[in-house]
Amino acid sequence: MRPRVTGFERPPSAGAAGKLTDPANLQQLLANTQQVLNTIHQMGPFIEQYGPLIKNLPSMWKLYRELKSLPDEKDKKTDESKTEDPKKEAKEKPDTAHEKKKPASSRPKLYI
Repeated sequence: MRPRVTGFERPPSAGAAGKLTDPANLQQLLANTQQVLNTIHQMGPFIEQYGPLIKNLPSMWKLYRELKSLPDEKDKKTDESKTEDPKKEAKEKPDTAHEKKKPASSRPKLYI
């Protein structure tokens, strides 16, 4: 008489070591490893070409944000049309800018 099989029994195996020593499994493992290495080898030029771009992305993003925050040409034209005499304002600006400057701090003199 045969023992009852419930479906939860596993066939006897040698475990992980048995799977690695099986020639079919070993050949499949080596083929997959070789495929991964070939893919990495093909990605080398791509990484060399686009690596510097990726490294510079943060600084390019900052530059983009700064350029985006600058006023547009249309805004400049409307601002110029609103001012009555731009030459007068240009002359007044240096005077007011000069008044706002902080006095230069004293520096020690170097005697040689």
